[in-house]
Order: sequence, then C-alpha cells, then structure tokens
Amino acid sequence: MNPRFECRSDSKPRVSQNRNTYGRTSLQNENPLFKSRRSSSADRARSSGGIPKPRSHSEERKSLLCNARRSSIGLNECKIQKDPRPLSDKGYQRKKVQEFVEFMNDYSKYQTTVSKLMPPSKKDFEIIFQSLANFFEPDFVVKRIEEDAPRILKSLRYPFIPAKSAFLYVARTNWPTLLGLLLYLMDLIKYINCIDPDMFFQSVVVEKPYEYAILLKYIINSYKQQLDDEEKEVEVFTMMIKNSIPYNIEELREKNKELKAALNEVQMEMDIMQELKSASAGHDEVMKQYEDYFSKMREHQKKRKTKIEKLSKQLSEKEATLNELQNILAQKQAAYDAQGFDGKKQMCYFESQKKELMEKLQSKRTAVKKLTSDCHDAEIQYNKTYDEGSSVCDTFNELYTKVSEKAAGTFDALKNINDPTVKNMCSNMCYAFELPDCKMDLTQRSILQLGNERKRALSEIKQKFDSATLILNSFASKQNENLQEILMRKSELAVKIKVASSQETKKEHDLHTEKKQVLSEVKTYETQCEELLKKLDEVRKETSEVKKNNIALKEEYEELATLRKSKEKMLENYLEKQKQMVVRHAADIKALKESVKNAANEISDVISKTLEIKEE
Repeated sequence: MNPRFECRSDSKPRVSQNRNTYGRTSLQNENPLFKSRRSSSADRARSSGGIPKPRSHSEERKSLLCNARRSSIGLNECKIQKDPRPLSDKGYQRKKVQEFVEFMNDYSKYQTTVSKLMPPSKKDFEIIFQSLANFFEPDFVVKRIEEDAPRILKSLRYPFIPAKSAFLYVARTNWPTLLGLLLYLMDLIKYINCIDPDMFFQSVVVEKPYEYAILLKYIINSYKQQLDDEEKEVEVFTMMIKNSIPYNIEELREKNKELKAALNEVQMEMDIMQELKSASAGHDEVMKQYEDYFSKMREHQKKRKTKIEKLSKQLSEKEATLNELQNILAQKQAAYDAQGFDGKKQMCYFESQKKELMEKLQSKRTAVKKLTSDCHDAEIQYNKTYDEGSSVCDTFNELYTKVSEKAAGTFDALKNINDPTVKNMCSNMCYAFELPDCKMDLTQRSILQLGNERKRALSEIKQKFDSATLILNSFASKQNENLQEILMRKSELAVKIKVASSQETKKEHDLHTEKKQVLSEVKTYETQCEELLKKLDEVRKETSEVKKNNIALKEEYEELATLRKSKEKMLENYLEKQKQMVVRHAADIKALKESVKNAANEISDVISKTLEIKEE
C-alpha cells in the first residue's frame, strides 16, 4: 500500500504545469470526491522555494477527509453520507462505463467491453476490482470480496463504503454503487500516475544542503506535532531558519526599507505608465477617427481639384470667346456710332425688359409648381372620393333593386284582390308599372341624365302608391256601407235570420276575414314605403358627410404644406451650422495633435528613466 496519498483541488497548482506534475487532471475536473486541497507541508515548502506560503484565516479547507490533518490515510471516518454523483442516471452510467473501459484497455491486462459492464457478472467484477487494487497492493488476491473490498476502500478513504451485502451479487439494483467505487479507484490511479516522482529533489547535486536539512527537520516536526494551524507552521519554520543562519537583523531591516521604498517608487511609476497608456489609447482612438476623416477630406480635396481644373479650363475658353465677342461688339458699336445710333440706351432698355420678363417667367414657374402640386393633391382626393362614391353607388343600386322588387310585389298583391272593382281599376294601363333600368354609375352621363329618370321613376312609384291607398280607402268605405246595409237588413229581417242563421253567420264570417286580409296587406305596403323613404334620407346624409370630409382633407393638406416649408427652413439652418462646426474643429484637431506629441514625449522620458533605474 502507498503509505501516503493526498489530493488538492480548488487552490492553484503549487508546481508549474510544464514539469508534468500535480496539474489539473480528470480526477479534479470530473470527480467531485477529490476536490480537496493538499496541505502537505513538504509541498508548501517546495512551491515557495523552502518557505511556506502564508494564508489568511478566511480560506477554508474543503476536503472529503474528516480529519483536519490530511497527512495520513485511514485515521478517521468520513462524515459525508450521500454520493452527489448521478450514478442512477443511465446516460451518466453509459458515459462513465465507456471511460472506464478505455482506462482498463490502456492500463490493465484485463480487456473488457461496454456491453459486459452494463451490468457485469460477479466474477467479472471481482477480476476488475483485483486488477485495480493491485495498483496499490501488488500481492492482493480476492478471496472474500465482501470483506476485502470494504477494507481496501476504507484504507483508501472512500467516503461512500457500501454494506457487505452489496458485494454478494451484482445486479441492476446495486450496480450504481459498485460503479461509483470503481470510478473512484480509476480516478485515484489516474491522479497518482500524474505525480512527478522527482518533484521534491530534481538534481543529485545539492548546492545548499543546510536548507534541505532545515526543510526535512521542519517536515518531521510537523508530522510529530500534527500542527494544523498554518500560521503556527509558518512561525515554526521561520524560527528554524533564523536559528540555523546567523543574520545581521539591522542591516537586513535597512535593506528591506530601501527595497520597499524602491518598490513603492516603481509601483508609482507603473501606475503613471498605466494611466498614460490608457490616456494614449483614448488619444489613439481619437487620432484614428481624425485620420479617417482627413483621408476622406483628402479624397474630397482631390475631387475638388479635378473639378476646379475642369472649370478653370472652361473659364479660359469662355474668356477667349468673351474677348472675341467684345471685339465684335466694339466693331459694331463703331459702325452704329458712325451711323448716329445710340446702342447703350437700347441695351439698357432691352436689359430692363429682359429683367421684367425673367421676373414674370419666375412667377409663372412658381405658379405652375403650385398648380402641379394642387393637381396632384386633387387627384389623390378625387381617387378617395371616387372610391367612396362607388360604394355609395353600390348601396344605391341595391336599394333600387329592392324598391323595384317591393313595388312589383305590391302591385301584384293589388291585382290578386278578389273584389271586381279593384280588379277593373288595376287592369287599366295606368297601373301596369315597370321601373326603368337606370343603375347608378360614377360617370357624368349617369349622374346628370339618369338622375332625372330615377327621380321620375320614384315619383311615379309614389303616385301609384297614393292611388293604391285611395283605391283601398274607397274599397274600405264601400265595404263599410255594405256592412251598414247588412246591419239594417239584419234588424229588419231578424226573424228570417233566425231561420237561416247558419247561412248568414257563414257569410258574415267570410266578410270579416276578407276585410282583415285587406287591412293587413295595406299596412304592410305602408311600412315598406316608409322604409324606402328612410333609406333615401340615409343616402342623402352620407353624401353630405362625404362633402364635409373632403373639406377637412383640403384643410389638412394646407397645414402639411406649411409644415413642409418650415421643415425645409430648419434643414437649411442645420446645414449652415454643420459647415460652421467643420471650420471650428480644424483648430481643435491641430491642438489635439500637439497634445498627443507632448504626451508621447513624456511617455518616452518616463520609459527611459525606468530603464536607467533598472540598469542601476
């Protein structure tokens, strides 16, 4: 058995990683059981060059080992009772079994597969356990695994030692716990294989043997006294060093003060350097922005120069033509002077007329622009009103068809009345009425010409409804007169009615039913006419609302035009301000360049001073 094994987790590695020693292995990254910090005095002594590294009281020693002193194994029992690993999860089991199979195939003679270990037989488990335990005890042979396995796991400080009954068989119920202890042994072997055996004494030749003697003496005393407080350990170690080497304390204190003063100066200079670096970084960013701006302005300047050259050439050509025209004009002026013609007065007159014509032309152009904008707005408004008018036409056409149908139905009902006088009156041509086919369209012809036809048709419908009501009223008055005559006869012929009461009662009943039918039909016709008149009023109201909306839209357009003019003025003012800002920033850029140069000179001076101090 390995007499001493210690593990360390959360703290930084005390030996450099390039030496291939106590680095962060799979045991530290994956298995939470080994996230314990190694507090061996020997390791602490080696990591700090023979002096233990001091530590504050706030640092906690997190370990699975219950004893605060982690220098030995197997002294106390662990207090952790529950395994935090998800061993019952099948996905976790498969992943860890795959890893375990790779480990066994690489480090052990026993070769296995994943299918054999999901779960394995008892014999396979015993062989695997023996091959892992042989790493710690080479002569170990499994005799009774239920007694041997807990003993080995307890000596290796496994915190979740199962009961003896768990080793009697291997099944799906107890396989997660057995897999957990196998994974523990695998991680332990991996961790031990990562330890460098030449970690403490790398070379055979010892330059200062008295230092190693002090270190070994300190290690032995710490193991004997079982010190747990690191501050006490540090005090003991420093006292041993002081007693072994005679130092002049006053000289050392003076040197220490000088070194502290030099260190403070260096730190001050480093702080100044960092501040200057941060300031220079900000200046660099500003300089980059200005450099980009200057590059753009140079390109713009080149374009401007090319344009100026072109314009200068054109100007020279125009000047040449102007000189030629002036010579021609002088010749013609001389000829006109010889003839006695005053050309200057004529030119002034023509120029004044030209100015007047140009002013008129500009006013006309502005008027044309306004008219075009008004026409565009009018077109937009026309399209909106056209859509609304088309919807109104559709509603009118629907109402027109409904009115025609109802009118035809009313006149057919009048024709079907069983009275001979009504039939004679309805059979005349004046009551054979048909509505003209004049549906509304959004055209000038349909609105102007067919509008009169519609009005005529509606007036005819109204007249014929009025005549129908007169016919019905006359018919009702006649029926009332007949009823009065019948009542008179009833009073006179009461005796006869008693004899033939059955016949007369039937006749009266028939008359009453006919009267009721006629009255109900008249009421229905009156209600239909009232509904049609109401719909016409609604259509008129809608047309008036459309006109009001058009007026409101015109007002909104005028407000938008005024807003557009004000925004254009604001934009012109903004452009003028931007031009002024560009002119102002040219001076700021020059000042900033000078400040950057001064800062660079100061930085170079500071660097040179620090280099001189280091050389001294």
